Amino acid sequence: MRWLLVFLLASFSAAAGAEALPEWLRFAPNLAQPLEAAKAVEISEERVEALESEGHAFVEALRSSSMNFGVGGRLVERVTVARRLMTKEGVHAAGTLRASIRSDLTRVLVESAYVLAPDGRRTAFRPETIQIVQSPDPDVFSDVHDLAFPFSGLAPGSTVVLVLVKTVELEEWPLPWSQLHYPQRGAPVEQFRVDVSWAAGETPIALVANDPQMECRQPTPRSHQCRRSLVPALASDPEVDWLDVVPHVAIAQETRWKDLARREWELVTGAQDPSELVPTVRQIVDGARGERALRRLYRFVSDEIRYVAFAHGTSAVVPHPPGVTLERRFGDCKDKVALFVALARAAGFEAAPVLVATNRYELGELLLPSWTYFNHMVACVERGGRVCLEFTDPSLSFGSLPIGLEGAVSLDLAAEAPSPTTLPARAHGWSLEVKTENILRCDGGVDEKSTRRFARGGAALYRSALRSMSREARDAWLRENYQDVMGDRGSDLRVAVEGVSTPTKTLDIVSQASYAPFHPLEQQTEFYDYDFWLRDMGLSMRTQNQRQPLRSVGLRVASTGEFRLCGTRSFSFLGPELDFESRFGSLRRQYERVHSGLVKVRTVLEIPRQVVRPEDLSRYNRFIEQVVGQSNVVIGYDAAGAPQ
Repeated sequence: MRWLLVFLLASFSAAAGAEALPEWLRFAPNLAQPLEAAKAVEISEERVEALESEGHAFVEALRSSSMNFGVGGRLVERVTVARRLMTKEGVHAAGTLRASIRSDLTRVLVESAYVLAPDGRRTAFRPETIQIVQSPDPDVFSDVHDLAFPFSGLAPGSTVVLVLVKTVELEEWPLPWSQLHYPQRGAPVEQFRVDVSWAAGETPIALVANDPQMECRQPTPRSHQCRRSLVPALASDPEVDWLDVVPHVAIAQETRWKDLARREWELVTGAQDPSELVPTVRQIVDGARGERALRRLYRFVSDEIRYVAFAHGTSAVVPHPPGVTLERRFGDCKDKVALFVALARAAGFEAAPVLVATNRYELGELLLPSWTYFNHMVACVERGGRVCLEFTDPSLSFGSLPIGLEGAVSLDLAAEAPSPTTLPARAHGWSLEVKTENILRCDGGVDEKSTRRFARGGAALYRSALRSMSREARDAWLRENYQDVMGDRGSDLRVAVEGVSTPTKTLDIVSQASYAPFHPLEQQTEFYDYDFWLRDMGLSMRTQNQRQPLRSVGLRVASTGEFRLCGTRSFSFLGPELDFESRFGSLRRQYERVHSGLVKVRTVLEIPRQVVRPEDLSRYNRFIEQVVGQSNVVIGYDAAGAPQ
């Protein structure tokens, strides 16, 4: 039902936006006023034919941002977008231009908005058709609005043009201003431009670009300029950390990491004296001491404070006072961290708020000190090592991070010399232990019991998904998941899950099934089986990437299979042991004859956390396919009393 609520909210916001303009949005009287740099949007027919032959339906003729920091902290930014729609597909897919605005601090003037037809006629945008949409997430409330400009009368060859003038009063913003610009997009960009200038006496602006083809210079002591032409479209792939891959231009008021961290620390910890929370701490810990007390504080903030974001204006970066969050019993990531840090300090623990960039893992991609790189917050404590705590997912256990958050770029606000680092990351993001007990019945059938134990982030993912289901839906999913991997030959199938309600470090899925015989045991001398769960998890690590690097979170599967013979028969032949190692990982297998009627087979597949270069993607996939191809287990036994 959540998706339906999201849809209804989004639809309501969009429809309401067209009825009356908010006070922060205005349209100029002549929207068909041509661009001053009109020639910048012209593209030769030869160029259009070349782009169409490459399969592009539209092209960004111009993307430009010109910023001026005036006296008193007023920023005026002129944003220009001109998009050439080359085909019918381009008209359908890209005929609406969009912009995102923080309305509490920004005033917007639509200076130009028109369609340039192939014959040169200009048709102004109709202001009454603008759509103003807020976040469709029912738990996020902010001043962020998406403006959609659905241009009318489009045909192949049309160019849609939009010029917005945004005025921001930076004196109200608590952090040094910064922006990140990405010249490369899903479609080619013919001209990319960034200009920035600042008034005398204002904080100087730093600009750094990591695009080797970007031409940047400083034409005056108080200005920067960057240009790039003929920017190719991004080479798309399914699994890409785009923010680590796509070059960007970083612009920010000059500061240092330690100054930025100190200011963030003040915003997180300065709203309330921790001593005021001592009575609350005593009630939460209920006599517990040491790590037990810390765990209870963690569980309280994670479980009892639900995720709801009030992020209007400066609340986007300034947490609410801990007392307010405590009273409301809701907050976003920074609200929860501010509360936990205050509670921990009141209890005598040192806890540090830590900024996190959830989709960044390469420290070298942070070009200058800027809070804009970060979009999340966690807390870290020292408990015989650095333990970082995530508060927005109640399915996580104490000290566990979501798999995708491990190794993410971070900034510890309490460090003596703050500078970007990365969150702790285990060698294997996914960790699975499988224990299977097989009884080979005398009639040739098999009774099997299997326990899959997921750990930490993997356990939390399963726990979160299963918690959201009804009992009936959960049972159906567990059975389908089992049959998808094991097939549907088993009878008397029972599947149960342990560890859903309590967020411990592990979650167990236990299955039992009986398999009918093909032949009586006395007519067989060998038994073949497959390590199905190892095979399934291994294959899930393959990638469909072809052009971009893969960041593999890593996998470790430790599988132990026990095989018991009925009656007096004995095992006489054990399959081959494995010791296969590659730069991408390893597979090892050992057989142990515990006694004549019991054999244990231990198999360990390890694919460590790694970045696979584009030129190695096919070899990486081939490695996985080869090792899972060794998932078959073979054991010989004495059917007639003689060794085999």
